[in-house]
Amino acid sequence: MSSSRCISTPETTNTARLARLILAPYYVNFWITSVKTFDSTQAPVLNIATHTEGKSEDEERQEVHDVPKCNENVDDYCLTPKRPKSNAISSPPSVSLSIPSTPKSHAQCFVCKRPGPKLMVYARFNVFLNCEVIVPAVSRCCPNHLEEGDFKSDVLPRIKATSQSFLSRTAISDLIKRLRTTVQDNKKCRIDFDTSSNLTEYDYLTLTGITKDAFDEMCEGLKDVRNTPVRSTRTSLGIFLFKMKSGLSNKVLSTIFNKSKSSLRRAISSVRQSLTASFVPQNLGLQHISREEVIENHTRPLAQTLFGETGNSQVILVLDDIKHGVQENDIFVVDRGFRDAVCFLEDIGIKAEIPSFMKQGSKQLSTEDANASRLITKVRWVVESANARIKRWMYLDKVLPTNQVPHIGDYIRITCAISNKFLPPLSSAHDDDFAVAAKMLYLSRQVNTLKERVEKENLHSRKTTMCTDASSVQDFPKLSEEQLREITCGTYQLKLSKFYIQEHLEGNQDILVHKEDPHLLKVKMQSRHVSSKSHVLWISYNAAEVTAWYCLCKTGARVVGVCAHVASILWYLGYARHMQDMDNIGIRDWAAYVEDAANIPETIDTSDIDDSICEE
Repeated sequence: MSSSRCISTPETTNTARLARLILAPYYVNFWITSVKTFDSTQAPVLNIATHTEGKSEDEERQEVHDVPKCNENVDDYCLTPKRPKSNAISSPPSVSLSIPSTPKSHAQCFVCKRPGPKLMVYARFNVFLNCEVIVPAVSRCCPNHLEEGDFKSDVLPRIKATSQSFLSRTAISDLIKRLRTTVQDNKKCRIDFDTSSNLTEYDYLTLTGITKDAFDEMCEGLKDVRNTPVRSTRTSLGIFLFKMKSGLSNKVLSTIFNKSKSSLRRAISSVRQSLTASFVPQNLGLQHISREEVIENHTRPLAQTLFGETGNSQVILVLDDIKHGVQENDIFVVDRGFRDAVCFLEDIGIKAEIPSFMKQGSKQLSTEDANASRLITKVRWVVESANARIKRWMYLDKVLPTNQVPHIGDYIRITCAISNKFLPPLSSAHDDDFAVAAKMLYLSRQVNTLKERVEKENLHSRKTTMCTDASSVQDFPKLSEEQLREITCGTYQLKLSKFYIQEHLEGNQDILVHKEDPHLLKVKMQSRHVSSKSHVLWISYNAAEVTAWYCLCKTGARVVGVCAHVASILWYLGYARHMQDMDNIGIRDWAAYVEDAANIPETIDTSDIDDSICEE
């Protein structure tokens, strides 16, 4: 039998060469087993040489002819083709990265290292975003470390990690894809209320005026507001509260939330209707609270002592609107606008407490009327406090378009319901309520002895020629803040004192004093409101305390507390001028801080002050 040889034929196309290269191993076995029965002229035409990139066809044929001949005595001769060479760079199963990683722990918590039942960590990606720490997929942690599927804020600083991490090519690819998805989602939404971890507690308070928990509770009550492809229920509520809190136009909100103006209008309208129908009736009005709860939780001992009857539990309400929910013998504290309704209230068995009116032709309330009015203002300040809470929602401070006028009542009721539900009570009981009320009741029955002396000796008509600056008074007693609060029976007048003094010191108006006698001081000071008007007051004192006061203003004759003019003089002479930062009182010369702004005194940012803290 003739010797066996592979016969190579000229190649025509690359596809043909590739096909023969792939099928070569199968044809080789067939050719070897069949070579003894076939003549060389009938041998299969095959090319078993491995085609190598960069070689010519002549070189490939030479490699084929160099294949050894098959030995007739060797039946199991096998020819293995060469594997094609690849220029691709090989990658190891895992790649070492200089990114911190937590240790792999399946049986123990990777945070606290405690054994026991564990949960699979699905918030691994958030850990990488927030802390740049990779948590392996097999890691487990304790259930108490998670909240709503994410790690609690106090857990992240406790995570311990190594300096390197080993990631597979699949893990690196997934991480890059998730990062890209996160970036794309953040581009679409500037403020995201859907994911609870995107906004902090401070963000919720700043944007919506309520806490995160309060926001979640309100969102659960929005049964009539549905999720849409454009916005979710949480986003709709966030848009509404942000609109009420900031007062920004829909044009600005459209840019902030990346929504169209029409979508914003629909969201605001749907949330307003839902809150008005469900949230407001549950948190506003006398129908949402029982009479016993009003007496127990919303009637201060101070008010009960000043106006109530001993041993009789009564509802004492400070109202601007009267509808229902009251009974006979209840007490209403109202303002002077209810003067025409006092008779009606008395006819139905309700006692009305109203500030006194000046008699016709008088320029000042009598001591008795001024004292009675002070008792009422001591309790009725909660009305102004409630108004201050409403004014925190800047949308109600704007000029509304005409199409929103029918809905103003809904907006006010919603803000009041939010205040009732999530803010602390305006007036809470204090330990010294009974003592303060007893003191004020005792003083309300006293007369102003200094007023009687001024009128008897005609001190108010006596011309004073020897007036000096208030700083020249050296024997005035020093007073502490606690002593000042006891004299004023509250803090409101003390708050006004600083503004009064700031307008006089270093300004065009001076505080002039004259000693009528060694223990009586006469003060003349400019009015804050009318430039052509000045106030004259007298203060009686000794080396240890202030004994009496009297001012010619409308309420200056009272002895239950003092007016703002007397309070400002007491605050300045007895307290402020002895302070170390006395230079900061009065009108400042801001030009002195131009060269070095670091010397500017630290000021308090009043934008974050709780307006619900009111002055009595």
